[in-house]
Amino acid sequence: MPAMNGSAVSFRKGRLIGCCMAVVLVFAALFASSASAAKAPLIPTNYTALGDSLAFGYTAEKHAINEPSEPPAAFEEGYANFLVAKLAKLEKKAGNQLSLINLGCPGEVSDGLIGENKTLGGGGEGNGKPDSNPCAYNNVWPLHFEIGAASQLEAALGIEASPGTFGATNVVTLNIGSNDELAVVKACATPAYDAEHGFTSFEQCLFHEAGEEGTYYEKGLFHHIIANMGDAVFVLRQVGFYAGPIAILGFYNPQAFILPGSDLLQKVLNENVGKAIEGGKFGPGVVFANPFLKFNPSHPKAEEKAIAKYTEECNPNVQNFQGGHAPGCEGDIHPTVKGYKVLATIIYHALGH
Repeated sequence: MPAMNGSAVSFRKGRLIGCCMAVVLVFAALFASSASAAKAPLIPTNYTALGDSLAFGYTAEKHAINEPSEPPAAFEEGYANFLVAKLAKLEKKAGNQLSLINLGCPGEVSDGLIGENKTLGGGGEGNGKPDSNPCAYNNVWPLHFEIGAASQLEAALGIEASPGTFGATNVVTLNIGSNDELAVVKACATPAYDAEHGFTSFEQCLFHEAGEEGTYYEKGLFHHIIANMGDAVFVLRQVGFYAGPIAILGFYNPQAFILPGSDLLQKVLNENVGKAIEGGKFGPGVVFANPFLKFNPSHPKAEEKAIAKYTEECNPNVQNFQGGHAPGCEGDIHPTVKGYKVLATIIYHALGH
């Protein structure tokens, strides 16, 4: 019996040791698997930003500080920079490493973003104006992502066609049209232009040119901007075969107190862009990020505070008195760092996050 008890004890000990070894091996396998997963390289993906100075991250003060060299690294507090930081966290959880390809060009108009390639819908020079020439800024200063003589749209197609180099494009943002607006504002502020077209006031000219009877751009300013937005999206979808989300950033009004009545125009433009997107005119997968209510709340006092907080209009270092209605707040139309962060958040939420 003692011998049997001893054998039983030995057997139980052997079985126990065997079980422990099995558990150790299981945990070792799990640890090895986890370690392998942790070491697995992230898959490169990209977020491509198309647009004007807002995508670029421009401000007049940074321009003054950094001229004449204007290194792109001095302009990395735009909405695209803040948005990519938010999106990269989500991408990392999905096993991806998201990088920003910022095609933004200060001063870009909607014709220039498309460019001169007629097969992509480019080449239109509205009423003889060379608006289809892409990115004049790049003739003097470097961009975040050099595109040479190509348009932003052409560059985006090249990126989309080269996933081995840039990774798959997972997000696209587009902001364009503000410089089209500024071109019309400049024309309407020119007495010769007003006289030529029979306008008796700046306001009359501005409201007329915004509508479909406008002549500065064929079928008017608003139609021109929205049509070019739609053309850019169409090319990305049909030529670039990009099927992912596209977020279009709307418009705020930094000069609400300098240009009386301009809030209404900006509000109507945003409404028209929103209706075009919601009505499916831009196709599926397009969302609208509207910053107007944040930058231009309806109460005048609240609007003054928002403009001072979110734009460079009240920056004392860049004042340019224009004889408007806001002395001390006639500076730079571009966002402050806080304003750029707000734009990034608005786009982030519009993308469903």
